[in-house]
Amino acid sequence: MNTMSTGKDISDFKSREDDEARQHEQRKVLLPYLILILSQLPLTAVYLSGIWNERPHYLILPLAITAFAFFVFYRWPRNSEAVFFNSSKSNFFLVLGVVFAIAATLFLSPWLSYAALLLLLGSLLSRTNDRKVFGTVLGTMAPLLILLQPPAAIDFDTVQGDISFLGWVKTCSTSLSSNMLDLQLYPHNFAGFRMEFPTQEFTSIHLGNGFFSIFGLLLLTCIYIAARRIPMFRGAMLLIAATFWFIAFEAIELTICVVSALSFEQDLYAPGTGNTLLQIAGLLSAIIMTLLSERLITFLFGPVDIQAVDENISLQNFLCRFWNAAISGVSSPTIDINIKKEVDWARKRNSFPEKSTLKLIWASAALLSVILIMQIIGLTAAAQNLTPSLLDTNFAEDTSSVESFLTIPDGFRVVDFTVGTPAPKTIFETDSFTWKVEDAAGQPYQIAISFPFTGWHNFDLEAESQDWKREPEIITDELILEGKNVPYFIGSYQNSLALHRTLFNTQLDKFGDGFELPYLWANLPATMKRISNRLSNRTRPRLFSGRSIEIKVYLDTIGPNTPSEVETAATLFKDIVAQVESALGTGVNANSDEPSPTQ
Repeated sequence: MNTMSTGKDISDFKSREDDEARQHEQRKVLLPYLILILSQLPLTAVYLSGIWNERPHYLILPLAITAFAFFVFYRWPRNSEAVFFNSSKSNFFLVLGVVFAIAATLFLSPWLSYAALLLLLGSLLSRTNDRKVFGTVLGTMAPLLILLQPPAAIDFDTVQGDISFLGWVKTCSTSLSSNMLDLQLYPHNFAGFRMEFPTQEFTSIHLGNGFFSIFGLLLLTCIYIAARRIPMFRGAMLLIAATFWFIAFEAIELTICVVSALSFEQDLYAPGTGNTLLQIAGLLSAIIMTLLSERLITFLFGPVDIQAVDENISLQNFLCRFWNAAISGVSSPTIDINIKKEVDWARKRNSFPEKSTLKLIWASAALLSVILIMQIIGLTAAAQNLTPSLLDTNFAEDTSSVESFLTIPDGFRVVDFTVGTPAPKTIFETDSFTWKVEDAAGQPYQIAISFPFTGWHNFDLEAESQDWKREPEIITDELILEGKNVPYFIGSYQNSLALHRTLFNTQLDKFGDGFELPYLWANLPATMKRISNRLSNRTRPRLFSGRSIEIKVYLDTIGPNTPSEVETAATLFKDIVAQVESALGTGVNANSDEPSPTQ
């Protein structure tokens, strides 16, 4: 009896020793990864606060972070199992994440830092031996990936990828709604995301805002992808389907708003209970159709049973295996999937990272520890350079602050002053102010000041939404104001009524520094100049400047604008820009292309 008890004690002691040894091995990997992840938190916090404060469509942020944390906590291997193993995919994510982290610190870029954080988290998850998570890391990461803004200036036509995507969605939904209304014999003019009727104008920007935006539906789809562990290709197809259904139901919502207003005198278009209920119904309908689409996508792109294929036909066998691995997200015949996963998992759980891999992980952690200190120093220096600015004023509540710093030059008289505060905030701007002035000859000009989300938006899309088509040629120039270079452009437009417009446009940050024009971005010298500017400490206070100001001066005439009229508009524009720049304060001379505190 005592012998049996002693044997059991020895067995328990060895078991505890094995557990302690395994836990020690786990700490060798987990500790450096914690250092790696913590190193990116300062700039990531700036990035997340930026999109939370500046982008109404990123109100999904808390839900995205909570969903990701839940999936990681719920799926993390427990019960003293070995947690980490060798993984070439994890090593790749690790090296790429370190590269992004170094670049984020050199350029003090919150966007790059958040991308680095995602790569480092992906590396950690790729190294876990949870057989259910393995192979679907991107699915688990999906809720966080939706918070990463699309790359800026991807087509050299705009700076803000997410704003361009939203603009495209709004244009598509309005176009579809316009076609529906044509079938119902509602005469109207359609351009961009606007529809003009004899008595009222409707735009799709009044629908699908905040959590009800396309990003809300994409996040819910990403959570579904993570919950169902849907492979990457089918997950991407599901996101495309979600985008399609969002456009379709937003078009139906807009059509309902138009019909209810024009035929039944019921206002579902203005913000209120009716508008909110309509958006909820549209989002729920899009969710249901997206879930139904997942069944179709699974049917179309599901795995093929290789056992049913003649083994003598090598090409057919190869194509089936390729389909299963690349499209369906599995790497074996359907009959053997579960067996193979069990074998892979048993092999990997005993495959603790080699010494060379551990050295790579620890070396990366040591390097990013230095990076963390550099980030904190950079952010501290940027915060110390902050100064109060006119753009910190709430213009929606205090319109006099706009009028007070703008003096209409001699030779012009004010005909009208309009305050526009879109509610809810549009995808282009928050508050807007317009002065209509006339020169001594009675020629009208318009001065427009608005406050778009920081960074250039797609002004061509905005013009097209008002039925203006830009001429191919565009002129760019710079103003020299108190030693600062302020880029601006001159565009010529024409609409369907044969009106001609000459537009002068520029954009300043809260310090009075001009943003680089998007049209100047498509060449190597401009890129090198932006890199040089971004490395300068002078650009860094812009990290914490959440607003910008856009200044436009334009004249509309029947027939082409005369050279004297264009010259008068140019003089007016330069005077207004100089006044605004002076009112914003001395600031710093960034002259940078940096589009946003979130980039």
